[in-house]
Amino acid sequence: MRLAFLAIACLFAIQTQAQFTLTNGNHSLQMSGLISGYYNHRFLNPDIAGNYLNNNPATGQLDYQKNTFALNNLRVQWEGRIGNRWEYELQVDFSRLGQTQNIGEFPALTDGWIRYKGFKAFDITFGYQKLPYSRLNLTPFKKEVYWQRAEIARGNVFSRRDAGVVLSKGFWGDRIRVQVGAFTGQGEYIMTGVTEGDNDPSGQLEYVGRVDISWPRVYKYNEVLDTRVSDEPNFSLGLNARHVKRLRSIPGLVDYDLKIVEGARSAAGFDFVAEYKGFSALIESHILSFRPEGPDTARLRGKNTDYFRAGGLVAQLNYFNKPLNSSLSVRYDNFSPNDLIQSNFEQTLGLMYNYFFTDAQAVFRVHYFHRLDPDNSLLLRRDDQIRVGLVLMF
Repeated sequence: MRLAFLAIACLFAIQTQAQFTLTNGNHSLQMSGLISGYYNHRFLNPDIAGNYLNNNPATGQLDYQKNTFALNNLRVQWEGRIGNRWEYELQVDFSRLGQTQNIGEFPALTDGWIRYKGFKAFDITFGYQKLPYSRLNLTPFKKEVYWQRAEIARGNVFSRRDAGVVLSKGFWGDRIRVQVGAFTGQGEYIMTGVTEGDNDPSGQLEYVGRVDISWPRVYKYNEVLDTRVSDEPNFSLGLNARHVKRLRSIPGLVDYDLKIVEGARSAAGFDFVAEYKGFSALIESHILSFRPEGPDTARLRGKNTDYFRAGGLVAQLNYFNKPLNSSLSVRYDNFSPNDLIQSNFEQTLGLMYNYFFTDAQAVFRVHYFHRLDPDNSLLLRRDDQIRVGLVLMF
């Protein structure tokens, strides 16, 4: 029966891409989109109480609600350019309309910004956009090889998008790129009924900065696989940091309640990528420091300290085989939501296969999640699972 479900999943999910462009003098508008879906199956462990219906092992009934088909994305994207100075983008994911919680990785509105490139000193981007923090965050989903980003960068730990302004400047043929920005600090919830568009009562902003250094050529964020099968090695190092202080927390939004905490939160991280001869690799790490106030001091667990830390690491290796139109990937990631709690450390090994169709921008995708700490009762994710589906860009 399980094999039958997986076979049906292969027919369900599709992802495609082709682009339509309209021009009128110096104004051009390009429209594209993405549809993706999968079948998800969890291999539930009957020895884990949390896997039972109503969390009650006495019923003997395991909870299989996560075994389901999912429309992962239904996106339409409009990108425009007016002359050489103005750019804009609007991108909406219709599969997420009406959703207000757990929207970090796939919110309903993914982009809505204007960019002015008329200044010599810098470009300025204003609106709702990705924060210049974390390569995994900045890589578009349509260029990713996994169904889900690593836990630290999914959007459940720190916000991936927000309303604000970014100043950016490239040097040395864009091999060095600097980005600094200021945002509301409310993250994706600034565009939902959770905040009704209001900032924290403090009125303070979140400040973000990032520097990328590439060699010997520019290493773009959409380069995950070495599809060119490069004849020479290419590298890029990214360094980033962010800081915000909130007067009021918004609990219960995501699994860890770390995105908007009363008090101060700082984060710093790095990422390094390389590619050569069809192989590509990534390593990324983040450390977050929280100084909670008010009711959120309960996170200190009664310890003699005024702060706690969270953090995670991602290491990924990919291989692209051009004759087979396929890629294989292996990814290790870990995450600790609070270093004051012993054994609260999640580890996952991800295995991924992608087949790229030649007659359309479509990908068949299989992603297996193997949990490395299934017996740890403190963890939220302890069951292996598999996702099988297709992605189509149009």
